[in-house]
Amino acid sequence: MLSSVLLLLVLGQAGEAVSPMTTDAAEWNHQRDVVYGYKDGMALVMDVFTPRGNRNGAAVIRMMSGGMVSSPKWSHRVTNDRAEVRSLLKTGYVVFAVAHSCQPKYTINEIFPDITRAVRFIRHNAVRFGIDPQRIGIMGASSGGHLSLLVATAALAASPDATDPVDRESSRVQAVVAYYPGTDNLNFGRENVTILEHFRAQGEPARATFDFHRWDDQAKRFERVTDPDLIRTLFREASPVAHVSDATAPVLILHGDEDKLVPLQQSEVFVARLREVGVPHRLFIVSGVGHGYSNGWKKPMQGEIAAILDWFDQHLLGNKK
Repeated sequence: MLSSVLLLLVLGQAGEAVSPMTTDAAEWNHQRDVVYGYKDGMALVMDVFTPRGNRNGAAVIRMMSGGMVSSPKWSHRVTNDRAEVRSLLKTGYVVFAVAHSCQPKYTINEIFPDITRAVRFIRHNAVRFGIDPQRIGIMGASSGGHLSLLVATAALAASPDATDPVDRESSRVQAVVAYYPGTDNLNFGRENVTILEHFRAQGEPARATFDFHRWDDQAKRFERVTDPDLIRTLFREASPVAHVSDATAPVLILHGDEDKLVPLQQSEVFVARLREVGVPHRLFIVSGVGHGYSNGWKKPMQGEIAAILDWFDQHLLGNKK
């Protein structure tokens, strides 16, 4: 079991149409708006960034997600905005910038299947993308970190009898990096405080992410879930910590110790659970910073990029330290 806590003082065959390959930089090629699935008559898309030089055979999915909001436009400029993505490309990783359906239209239990679909699509098309289907990592920040951890803990197994060949693939990943993720929606910051109660206490607006609805056969429409017990069940189902097992992918978490929006406690309880079941993990606690401290669009903290590269190199390439 690998466990370390560091204190830093300073982080398409689902759709026929595929856009032409364009060059964003000398080091990589950029394919925009690759369709990885369809939902409610709309396309789900990702951008694919491929190193022009030597590839290492591995891939990293970069979740385009914050506050459970997402946009393909974020994917288009990810190499401009995020230093860790540029670093991954320069060291030979193929990077998939995945956008998902989002609030206020969709709740978290409706968003998560998009991510499992993306993993399956990438694995199914591994030869096309020039990657090893068993060397796929995922990373994200805030809600993107939350979704990444859900993939790590609650991935769907392959469905051999599925009509769609993409769904015959597993949605498991082999390594995860998460910035300041939520992990326990029922005990958020303190025991028996839900994520919505915590956000309200922080002056945050109500989150449509957790405004659950269910189809009513009699009314022939979606009705809001109001039963408190069912709401708690849905909160738990969307909590990565509730799904941790010894099959969970190795996890690196980066979190500021002054994060008020998503308290450090969320990462600590998740790491404690990983430790219980013997899953490799690291928690990097960054001193004196709050939520959104880096995530690539600001100057990365000292050691942040190296920690990410080391983690993926170790668990996707087998480069043991």
